[in-house]
Amino acid sequence: MSEIKIMRSLLFTAIVTTLFAGTAVYADDHLQAVGLQPVQVGDVTYVTGGIGDDERSAIESEKNNYNLHIMSAMKTGEFVSDTTIVIRNKQGEELLNTTSGPLFYANIPAGNYTVESTNDGQTKSQKIAIRKGGSAHVHFGW
Repeated sequence: MSEIKIMRSLLFTAIVTTLFAGTAVYADDHLQAVGLQPVQVGDVTYVTGGIGDDERSAIESEKNNYNLHIMSAMKTGEFVSDTTIVIRNKQGEELLNTTSGPLFYANIPAGNYTVESTNDGQTKSQKIAIRKGGSAHVHFGW
């Protein structure tokens, strides 16, 4: 490889890295401005909340960075917070057990899972499949 091609390759890598780093910093700043930040538990990274317009806007701006999107709402359309979200792998092993706001976005490895949500003593579950490069959307109506 010629010296010019190596320099172009290094320059391109530096530009792309800077652009992505700037996007990540902006995203973190946007979440942190409303008191939220992503949480890492094992192989799962998630953000949850959505109470109030500012918080909901901050989380929704991050939606494309996560491959699992869960929303909890009343059948009348009102958001429901303080639900418990449990994610189990296909062997039934618990990967995550946390209290969630009405919006819950997570990054989980490709695979098959069961998502359980509990609110006011009632539990609902749904099986999902996350394919490489894909996403899953779950709505729990109460």
